[in-house]
Amino acid sequence: MMQKKLIIWDFDGVIADTDSVWMKIFYQKMIKECGYTQNFEDFYYMCGGMSIITLKKTFQNLGFQIGDSFFEEVKQEFTDTVNANFPLVENADTTIKNINKTQCLATGTPASRISWKVKLSNLEDVFTSKNSFSSELVANGKPAPDIFLYAAQKMGFEPKDCVVVEDSFVGLQAAISANMTPIAFVGCKTNNNQIRIEKIKQMGVKHIFADFIELGKFLENM
Repeated sequence: MMQKKLIIWDFDGVIADTDSVWMKIFYQKMIKECGYTQNFEDFYYMCGGMSIITLKKTFQNLGFQIGDSFFEEVKQEFTDTVNANFPLVENADTTIKNINKTQCLATGTPASRISWKVKLSNLEDVFTSKNSFSSELVANGKPAPDIFLYAAQKMGFEPKDCVVVEDSFVGLQAAISANMTPIAFVGCKTNNNQIRIEKIKQMGVKHIFADFIELGKFLENM
């Protein structure tokens, strides 16, 4: 593989299993208050990795009337749940700290919440305001490549010199569209199944990891 110089990390579903926590809360609220009937597997397949802005647009386009107050209630329940039991992926913090390459975050997490998640992950020494980027900063969320292209530009790297670690279909597609090397992490329980892995392979993603230590070794030796 060509030498890669910048590692771009997604957060939710990669560093911590927070995406499934958020999605389960959002899903239950959609069923209870909006009459949503799709099963969770299909819902997560469609929406996993989407930012709040993209989620809102997606469901409004499907005819569901959900506003800011709906998401504020989801956010509060999510905050309480994560503060009580933060779902850090095993070995994520130590592995990231030991990688001797330039790294940054590019996430659908709102900018005001990134530092909170980073602190809970014990990664404040790696990810600061200078190398943490929210999809709020760009016009289009994933699967558009905007956030990854923005991160690369801010960090001073060409897209071809970047690798993106993602868990979601939309995130992997964004990496591909950005002309970056996509790496799929499927170590979180919701993502670690053969059907999902086969779909990822069909997207053309060649590098798939379920173990963070093995992922770290691969990234260090790229």
